[in-house]
Amino acid sequence: MIGIVKITFRRSRPPQNAGDQIYEAPIVDKFSFPSGHSSRAAMLMIFGLVFLQKQFYLQLLLAPLIVGYSRIAMGRHFFFDVLGGIFLGMFEGILILQLPNNITDLIIEQFPFLLVLIDAVAGYF
Repeated sequence: MIGIVKITFRRSRPPQNAGDQIYEAPIVDKFSFPSGHSSRAAMLMIFGLVFLQKQFYLQLLLAPLIVGYSRIAMGRHFFFDVLGGIFLGMFEGILILQLPNNITDLIIEQFPFLLVLIDAVAGYF
């Protein structure tokens, strides 16, 4: 979904960071809005808030903000790129959770490491 939005809006990256990528996807990495890193962090936050214990909530809530701040500090994104990425990631996470339970159960059956990964990431913060 992020790639489609990037291609639709085609917002240039901050000037100090334009065109200096060595390993970039040919099209989507040239554009800034929305931040893919921030959206993925927000989507994982939503999953964590649903599937993990309450003791991890603070870390889960901080993760997208820390990722977003780092993207701005590195000059890869503007503030609204990060904000848009966070909202889009939250939307994606909620949308995925609305899938029928049998599909969600099938995904967890096929990829059980996802829950372990989310738990490990939450424990890291």
